[in-house]
Amino acid sequence: MFRKLFIRLFLLCVCCTGVVVLALTIAGYLALQEPAYYAELRAKEFSKSDQRAVEIALKQMEFEFEQWCKRSLARQQLRTDDPAGSFPVALGGFASGYDPAQDTHTFKVTQHQLNTALASTKTSRVGDWRNPRIRFGTDRVEFAVEIASGDFRCVLSAELQPSVMTDGRLRLDLLAARVGQLPLPINTIIQWLPHDDVYADDGMELNLSGPTPHVCWTLPIGNSKRPSVKSIQCRDGEIAIEMLAPRLRIEQAAADDSPVAFN
Repeated sequence: MFRKLFIRLFLLCVCCTGVVVLALTIAGYLALQEPAYYAELRAKEFSKSDQRAVEIALKQMEFEFEQWCKRSLARQQLRTDDPAGSFPVALGGFASGYDPAQDTHTFKVTQHQLNTALASTKTSRVGDWRNPRIRFGTDRVEFAVEIASGDFRCVLSAELQPSVMTDGRLRLDLLAARVGQLPLPINTIIQWLPHDDVYADDGMELNLSGPTPHVCWTLPIGNSKRPSVKSIQCRDGEIAIEMLAPRLRIEQAAADDSPVAFN
């Protein structure tokens, strides 16, 4: 009787050990496999002319964005200095009834442009972090990067959901994370994190206290004169961000008391 019980326990232990070994083998195999979208994006080759064209396009977007911010602030300053509207129409031909609440600027960036920039020699490798790639989907942003140290190599990836907070900051929620093709248990990881901690630095805030870890980002234009995000649309291959004009301190104080009106 004891012999049969011993044999059964031994076989059970062998089966459990086999299941654990099999699970670890599968997990290790998946962890070393690249996500399909990352392998596809990484395999694409970008010429020097492509990288130069994208660099020029991104710089042009940045220039137009900064000019829009300066133009908006100048128009608000004009209205502050001359509330009666005695100055001639200036600054791009806008009428004296300029309303910064209606002045928006939208810029669109494609994943091809970003991946072309990421493939440049300046950003393709930072220490052990190599070949970052990004993909835009419907209300989703997927980011992946290769980690290589000696003979070890794996790909870390994250799925993020962009949104706009009520104060105009851009928010990115972490929905999923993977090592290779192996999903990481986000809910379990969250339980290990310090839930009361919020880390803020230079316009960015990492918040671990919510149901999902998230990052909030304030665009740093000027000191207190910052534009805010009005809306964000993420679709296959492209992201579009609509910005509200930055506000002068005096304009913001007036907006807190009553709607801004220019007659």
